[in-house]
Amino acid sequence: MMRVRTKAYEIGLLKAHGVSGGEILKMFCFQGLLIGGAGFFAACAAVVVLEPFIRRGLATVFGMSLDVVIEGAIHGAGAWWLFGLTLLVAMGFSLA
Repeated sequence: MMRVRTKAYEIGLLKAHGVSGGEILKMFCFQGLLIGGAGFFAACAAVVVLEPFIRRGLATVFGMSLDVVIEGAIHGAGAWWLFGLTLLVAMGFSLA
């Protein structure tokens, strides 16, 4: 709720300085794009760094051989689940 009040205040200041509604929309869209992009790239970096630990953890939790878990290496064709994990982490970064 505080974020909405802050944005309403910012929009009011911009309007008071003569900025048009379209320009304000462009500013906020660009800001959202930057924050979303930064969150996505931060999530990509986090997934690349944490991926080996996640695989070991999965192997340990499910009692699997690490060889079975490593089969879908990060650069292999079976690594599509990493894309989903990256998106989840990016959403987490953007909500923080």
